[in-house]
Formats: sequence, structure tokens, C-alpha cells
Amino acid sequence: MGKFLAAISFAGLLALPVKAFGFDLQLPLLCEFGKNCWIQQYADHDPSAGTTDYMCSSETYDGHDGTDFRVPNVTSDVAVIAAAAGVVLAIRDGVDDRLASTPELITAVSKIECGNGVLIRHEDGFETQYCHMKKGSVIAKAGDRVEAGAILGKVGYSGAAAFPHLHLSVRRNGEKLDPFSGPNSQDCHAAPHSLWAPAAAQALAYQPASLMNLGWADGPVSPELLDQGSLANFTPTLIAPALVGYARLINLKKADELILAVSGPGGEVAANKQTVDHDKAQFMLFAGKKIHADWQAGIYRLKIDVLREGKSILSQTSDAEVK
Repeated sequence: MGKFLAAISFAGLLALPVKAFGFDLQLPLLCEFGKNCWIQQYADHDPSAGTTDYMCSSETYDGHDGTDFRVPNVTSDVAVIAAAAGVVLAIRDGVDDRLASTPELITAVSKIECGNGVLIRHEDGFETQYCHMKKGSVIAKAGDRVEAGAILGKVGYSGAAAFPHLHLSVRRNGEKLDPFSGPNSQDCHAAPHSLWAPAAAQALAYQPASLMNLGWADGPVSPELLDQGSLANFTPTLIAPALVGYARLINLKKADELILAVSGPGGEVAANKQTVDHDKAQFMLFAGKKIHADWQAGIYRLKIDVLREGKSILSQTSDAEVK
């Protein structure tokens, strides 16, 4: 197992577009993208201290060498599957699932940052590596021959994972590849050479922003609370101290305009409008009020709107029957 997560040095670039090798990747998760899984971060194409994803945007962080597929919370039951046929070179299991939320917790997983995972070798020197899998879920074994779509285990948050997700790395002969565009060192303005099969590429189309959570609470809400899944089945009532609507979004841009509004049988209850002051990997917005005795029972609606350069890029509602 020592082979699995040793630090790897990379050098050089692919001389040919990756599609020339006839190698395609399928989706690495059994989930519905945009509903119960999202891409949080892409590979970084900027060799300097700056950050640039393959679309010349900022949905990445400095030095990030793979793609992070995020799931709603730590209770999510999402299978990790082989993105292509190959042979399992190595696995790791037994690393605790624990969100790496402090420097001390990150230091504690030094040299095993990938946590539990699977390394697969494919044809023509390609490899895929699947990280942060759930402890005890890895069912692949070293030496196994697996087909594309074979279940390897489940998404977790082991290793240096700040949120529950799968980190997928792709390499060819040790050279880092962004499956959306080709070599990680390829300039974002160059013509991309996607490794994704057509159906996967369509499902993973680049999104300007994504909504992860839109829901109700009766008090303060934090990202940590949502990551634990504590509000997944919450039902608001008129006997609660307050009615709070919340939205959690990822990959917002500077100057995006956000509007979160709560309305009920008597009309608008509360609204919150904000303009994003700089690019945000994650952002939360709230709107709510203390519940008054004269509030009516009935259907209450929570609505989030996101505008970029004056145009709507996201609009969604959530209704709840409040008694």
C-alpha cells in the first residue's frame, strides 16, 4: 500500500491531443449531477501562484491537480465507480472519515492526504486515482480487473478533505492531465482535448454557479451544520421561534447579485439582497424573521435568484407547508 499515495514527481507534456489515444472516461460517481453531486473545483492550469481552471475562470485553487466531485453532506450514500476499464494497482482503506477543518487535522493526515482510495491503470499508460473514499467502503482489490462502471466503494471525507467529495486525478505515464482539456500545464486559451466520453461530457458541462442547498430552518445555519446533514429533513412550523430560509451556493463570481426571498399566504415575509464582493468557492445567504402570532398557516415559498452582469444564471424555489 505504500505505493499508493507516495508523492509523485511529474515532468514533461503530452505531445499529442489525448483523444488521439482513443481513451474515454465515464462518470466516476453514481449520482445526478446538479442535483445530488457537483463539481466544486477543477485542475489549476496556472503555473504561478495564481489560479485558472480550464475555462480561464477561477473554479480551482493553487496547485490543485484533479477534479473534486462534491456530494451534499457526510450522510450521502454515493458510489464511486471506475471511469474506465483497467487493473487495480493499489488501494487504501482504514483512514478515518474526518473533515480536515483545522491546520492540526490537515497535519494529522500528512502523507496520506488522499485518504482511502483506489489507483487503476488503464491502456496506453493512463491511470486514474480516486481519493477521500469512505472508510470501510473500498471493495476493489489490488490486481482486480475492473470494467468501466464497476463499483469501487463510496464517497467519503477521509484524508485532507474539507468537505465530503471524490477527488479524481488522471495521469498518463506520470504526466498530470485535466480530463476536461488535456495537460494541466496547457494554457486555458488553447483548444481543449477532453477525455470525457460524450454522455459524460454533457453531464459535466461547465456551470457558471451551482446551488447546493435551498431549505428551511428555525435558527442560525452554518456550512458545518449542512455538511453534517442535520437539516436534511427539517420541517418548519408556526410554533418555532423563527422561520429562516437559506441558500448555499458554490463558485460565485465577483459582482454576482443574489436575491433570497421568503413569501407566504400574506405576501413577502423577508428578503435578503447581496452583491458578491469577490469570487467565492462557497457562499451562504439567509432570509427570515421571528414568527408572529398573526402569521397564517399555509404554503411558504423560498426563492433564490442569481444574476451575473444583469442576466439570470440561476433561479430556484422551495415550497413548504407551514402549520
